[in-house]
Amino acid sequence: IGVLMSVGAVGALVGAVILSAKTPKRLVLWMFSINIVSGILIILAGITTHLPLMYITVFVMMFISPLMSVCDRTFWQQRIKESIRGRFFALQGAMYMTVFPVATLVGGGLADGVFAPILSYLSQSGDLLPTWFGDQKGRELGLMYAAVGGIAVVFSIAILVWWKLSAYRNDGKFISTEA
Repeated sequence: IGVLMSVGAVGALVGAVILSAKTPKRLVLWMFSINIVSGILIILAGITTHLPLMYITVFVMMFISPLMSVCDRTFWQQRIKESIRGRFFALQGAMYMTVFPVATLVGGGLADGVFAPILSYLSQSGDLLPTWFGDQKGRELGLMYAAVGGIAVVFSIAILVWWKLSAYRNDGKFISTEA
């Protein structure tokens, strides 16, 4: 796992160095496109047990992470009044910090209580899904990762479609989505 984390750290460093050259425009498009790619990578991480593919997945995920962070921060800085910006980012940071421990607490229970029985049932019924995940102990986490990645992809596509559709006014003229 140490090598995997080192590969991720190198990916984040390379992504940050490349990002320092130029900040992207069209932030919403970038944010949700990155979410789609991240969701696909999380699905891949859930499905695979092949170590080189995991290295690539973690590298790319961490490579695009700084880009997502910059797009998110820039998006909100452009929209929040300067007088409340500090409070907004403090609240946003607190929410981000709360999500990780909650996910850690809930994730194990979900894996054991929900995804393990699903995987067990599907493997007994001869379904194709268990062949993707295998029947080894711990593969319920892979199923959970794939489910979460799939949800991220679906929601990101839905938001992008909504964003593009809302960019048109009643008269049919296109409004810029440079935000």
